[in-house]
Amino acid sequence: MTLLAARTSCASSIQRPPQAQRRYRTTPSDVVWEDSTSAIAAGRPHAVQFIMPPACCNGLVQFNHYGGTGTFLAAALLNAEGSGPAALEQLLTEHEMKSRVLTTVQARQLAAWVEQVRPVFGEPDPRRQLDLVNRLLADATTSVRVSMHDGHGPHLHYITDTDDPVARIRAAVAGGLAVALCGAGGTRLGRCARQGCAIVYVDTSRNGRRRFCSTGCANRVNVAAHRARAER
Repeated sequence: MTLLAARTSCASSIQRPPQAQRRYRTTPSDVVWEDSTSAIAAGRPHAVQFIMPPACCNGLVQFNHYGGTGTFLAAALLNAEGSGPAALEQLLTEHEMKSRVLTTVQARQLAAWVEQVRPVFGEPDPRRQLDLVNRLLADATTSVRVSMHDGHGPHLHYITDTDDPVARIRAAVAGGLAVALCGAGGTRLGRCARQGCAIVYVDTSRNGRRRFCSTGCANRVNVAAHRARAER
């Protein structure tokens, strides 16, 4: 049995859009996200609301078949414009990670490690994608435990016996990608199809056919294709 096969998901039916695509308001009982960017990019100009309870501890309490916080955090880290402690603290806070304050050395360590995650997004070969995630699991996780604490229901922890924030973030990312791969499928972990664009994304569209990171990239590709046809 592979590492990935041993880490099966207990996925809920709630869909959570990526941080870069959501606007939210909080109340003591819920968080409401409104996903508009992905709908427009997929050619569906309408918004969808997602309601989830607040997360706790490592941010993986309320995960789903897209991998919850870990998967969206992976995409956000790869797309981040800055990799210094201040930029990472803001990003980690937005993704509800408990481990969010890093030193300069730790920030460099995380930035170097997260590049190992990039090939997972947009990999067309399912078996190679599985192998890549299994390597991340072997490198970043120590165990899988179902935990209950602080009044929260059962949820997964992917690492134990460490307070190292980089180690906890790596485990959250690797575990989240494994859940996404098993629950939603690897095709939901995408890379923008425009040549030269390095943006990655988690495809939460209904039909799972998203190809671009934004309408801007989609429009540029469509315009180029139209011009090419006109010149023939």
